[in-house]
Amino acid sequence: MDGAKFQRAAVRRLWTRLRTSESGQTLIEVLIASGIFAIASASLIYMLTSTVNVSSLARQKTLAQQLATAQIEKIRNTTNGYNYIGTTSGNPSGSWPATTAINTGGLLATMTTKISYVNDPTPLSYQSLANYKQVTVTVTRNSDGTQLAREVTNIAPPIKASQSQGAIVVTVVDTGNNTVVPNATVNIGSGPSGSESDVTDATGKVTFAGLIPTTTSQPNYTVTVTPPTGYVALKDTAPPNTVAQFPLSPGQTQPAAIQIYQPVTIYVQLLNFDGTAYTGTANITVTSSRGSQTFAYSSPQTAITAINSEQLVPGLNYTVAVSGGSFYGNSTAATVPANNYPTNLSSTFAFTNADLATVTVPVVNKTGGNCTNLTSVTITGGPWNLSGSTALTATVSAGVATFTTNVPVGTGYVITAKKGTTTATSTTTAVASGTNAAAQIQFTGLSSC
Repeated sequence: MDGAKFQRAAVRRLWTRLRTSESGQTLIEVLIASGIFAIASASLIYMLTSTVNVSSLARQKTLAQQLATAQIEKIRNTTNGYNYIGTTSGNPSGSWPATTAINTGGLLATMTTKISYVNDPTPLSYQSLANYKQVTVTVTRNSDGTQLAREVTNIAPPIKASQSQGAIVVTVVDTGNNTVVPNATVNIGSGPSGSESDVTDATGKVTFAGLIPTTTSQPNYTVTVTPPTGYVALKDTAPPNTVAQFPLSPGQTQPAAIQIYQPVTIYVQLLNFDGTAYTGTANITVTSSRGSQTFAYSSPQTAITAINSEQLVPGLNYTVAVSGGSFYGNSTAATVPANNYPTNLSSTFAFTNADLATVTVPVVNKTGGNCTNLTSVTITGGPWNLSGSTALTATVSAGVATFTTNVPVGTGYVITAKKGTTTATSTTTAVASGTNAAAQIQFTGLSSC
C-alpha cells in the first residue's frame, strides 16, 4: 500500500473510532478538531468582513456621488447667473465654499469645489480667456483620503465669447517687496460692460473676460483695488493713470499691474550732545523720490507717516534733515524700512545737536589798529560744514568780533571778515568747549577799517 492510501485508511479508522468509541476523545484529538475549527472560522470571518467592507464602500461611493451631483446642479442653477459662479477667495470669485465638511449617513468626508476659467479657442483663432467655466467637485473620505466621487461640468456664459469682445487681466503686486498679493478685491467700472468685482488668485491675478469694447460715450474701463487689511493703493496705479484707466478694443487682452503697499513710519529722535532728550524747537525735512515736506519737531520723538498726504511708501531712500536748535542742517539718508518688510514697518533716525562755545577774534588794519566799521564777520566749515545760510555771524565791538555761544565744538573752521568788497580770513581754526580766543584777522591792505 502506497503512502497516500495508507494516510486515507488511517483517517477512516480514526473517524470510525471517533464515531463508535464510548471511551471519549484524547487530548490530541480535541486539539486537532479545535485547529480545524479555527481555520474554518478565520476564513469565514475574513469572507464576512470583506463582504461588509465592499458593501460599505459601495454605499459610501453612492452617497458621495449623489452629493457631488447635487453640488453640480446647485452651481449650475446659481440664482445670480454666470458672473457669480465661483468660489470664495477664488478666481473667479463667488459664494461657493472651496471645501465643505460632510457628515451624513455615517459618511465623514470633505467635498472640494474647484471653479476655473477655461480658454478654449478655435485653433489659429482669437482668444477670449473665458469661453466657459469648468466646475470640478470631488468627495474624499476623511479616514484614509480615498476619493469616493468626482464630477466635472462646463458652464457657458449667457452670451458666447466672440472676437468682438475683450478681456482685462489684472495683477496686484506689493511694491514694498515686489511680490504678488492674493485675495485682493479688484473692481472694474466705467466701461460698457458695467461694474464687476473679483478676487485675485494665488498668483495675484484676476481675469475679467468677455467684456464689451469701449465706445465714444464710454471711452475707458477703470481698474481699482480694495486692498487687504493694512494695505493702501499706490496712487501712481490708480485712475486716471493709464495703467488703471484705458480703452478696450475688440479681441484685445489688456494687462493692468496695480501696486499696493503697507505704509511705513519714520521716527525722528533729537538728543542733546550730553545724551539727554532735546526739548527745544527744530524743523525736520523728509525727502524721497516722491516728494518733500517739512515738519515741526515734538519731543521726545516725531512720527512721520505721510509726505504731502501720501502715506510713506516702503523700499524708498529717505533723507531726513534737521535744522534749528543748534542742529545746523544735520541730515541722514537711509532706505525705509532697512529690512524685514512687511514684518518691520518703521525706521528711526536719531540726531545729536552740537556742544556750543563762544569764539572771539580781534580784527585789525595793516598798522594793527582796531577795525570797528566792518561789513560782516562770519565763521564757516567745521564738523557741521557751516556755509551759506548756516554760516554764523559775529557782532563787532571795539575791534573784537564775538560769536556768542553758538559755535559747535570742533575743528576745521574759517573766520572771514569783510569791509565792503575787501575780505580777510583766518587760518583753519579749532573750537573747544567754553570761551575761545582765535588768532587775529588783519586787513593788510587797509590802513583803516
